[in-house]
Amino acid sequence: ASAAVTETLPADTAAPPTLAAVLPWLWAVAARTRHPAGEFAALAYLAPPDCANVVRPYPIGWEIVAKSLTRKITWKPGVSEETEYWLELQAQPLGPVAAPPTPVALYSLYPAAPVSEQYRWHALSTLATTYDYLFALLPQYPAPLHWRALTLATMHNAGESGPRDILSRALRELLAPGPAFDEPATLLLAVGLTYQQPGVRALALEVLLVAIDHGRLVSAALATAL
Repeated sequence: ASAAVTETLPADTAAPPTLAAVLPWLWAVAARTRHPAGEFAALAYLAPPDCANVVRPYPIGWEIVAKSLTRKITWKPGVSEETEYWLELQAQPLGPVAAPPTPVALYSLYPAAPVSEQYRWHALSTLATTYDYLFALLPQYPAPLHWRALTLATMHNAGESGPRDILSRALRELLAPGPAFDEPATLLLAVGLTYQQPGVRALALEVLLVAIDHGRLVSAALATAL
């Protein structure tokens, strides 16, 4: 079930071969699902201390980074180069992260596999086609998936279909009733409300109105993100 999640993990990462080996990890996933912000000292024996979302939720930091790209121009008379400037949201774990010993640890996979610049477009195309399936695996604690979506949906050239599709899928999932938006869900809404594609902005506005009706909106957090 976690094959789509593990596409960026080392090839030698394999599921435990027996039910007895898998069962403690199923309990760990169940505990994090039921209590997303909880700390579970009893699970410390399962993984290294810096394995994300096992004993405690792993903190993620984000920032808006100014980037630029200078290109040589040969087809415009009198112009030798052009520089393009843009802003990009980057989300990264606040510290080292150990890979989980099993892909059964669904909530630990994405924090342990940050997207490198070299493979961002590969990760983008994969997530764009599997997002709905992955959300079905993580319906009660989608924060790791939301952080990955944010990282890829705010890539440069976001007008391409891949980033737009990821953001749209993530926003549609926020239309359902549920708990108050956490930080990544709030950021997804903020990105959607300021996105360059009008269709995405319209969807984000619908999410905003529905979130107010459902009591999910944390207005102060959204204002800060915006």
